[in-house]
Amino acid sequence: MADLLQWFVDLPVLLQALGGVIIGFIPFLESYIAGFMGALLGFPWALALLAGVVGNVLALIVAVPLGARVASRRGGRELTHRQQKVLDRTNRFGIPVASLLAPTLMAISLTAFIMVAAGLDRGRTFWWNVAAAVVWGAAATGFGVWAHEVFLD
Repeated sequence: MADLLQWFVDLPVLLQALGGVIIGFIPFLESYIAGFMGALLGFPWALALLAGVVGNVLALIVAVPLGARVASRRGGRELTHRQQKVLDRTNRFGIPVASLLAPTLMAISLTAFIMVAAGLDRGRTFWWNVAAAVVWGAAATGFGVWAHEVFLD
């Protein structure tokens, strides 16, 4: 295990960043796991956070237009139970609160997809989910820095 960790640490910085972007792109891993793992493994915390957020934003760039496409094809049809549940919560709390709290339940990109597919504003949904990726990524990266100092130094 130590050899594998050393191999990751010895990778060029560009490959470390690419790994963070890939992890950030994957739903349910996203910026928070990329930032946490990067910081925990001893990568520069700013690089780990930035790479995770970039990956998460790339996922949002894919998810939001797909949600809009679903919304346009749905036409006047009824929403699914899950879509109605998300829409009810969003109407209750607003896009900012829904976007910032959604990572406690599901992936940021999946949240954005469902919100846009349900008919919410694409731009506001995109930008508030970017903010969620930054906030959650920063918190997890900070925790990763702490864990690295406590357990690995």
